Amino acid sequence: MEGAAGAIRLSEEIDADGDQLLASACEHGLEGIIAKRRNSPYRSGRTGDWLKINCVRSDRFFVVGYEKSTAARGQIGSLLLSARKGDDLVYGLRARCLAATEHDGQDHSADASAAIHRR
Repeated sequence: MEGAAGAIRLSEEIDADGDQLLASACEHGLEGIIAKRRNSPYRSGRTGDWLKINCVRSDRFFVVGYEKSTAARGQIGSLLLSARKGDDLVYGLRARCLAATEHDGQDHSADASAAIHRR
């Protein structure tokens, strides 16, 4: 598997400043770094001891509601999003829904709206 495309690369423990290590990983075109609390043992599952830190900054939001479209009857105009802050969910933002156009050039917004409504 050595040298195989897409292979997972393991490294030795690196005792360095996390910000500098992440910056170096990003400069080398890597996706990011994996960090673990040094004094915590390995446990399977999501314990919070392991962190995946991406070079591309992003955040996770929860869809907590929607607003109806003012332009297209029965469709979704915007999604209302919240983010986690500690143990609480706080209002994040309103994301306007654009027409979902597939490679066939057809507007599939109604199909997308129906799928979201079903969930």
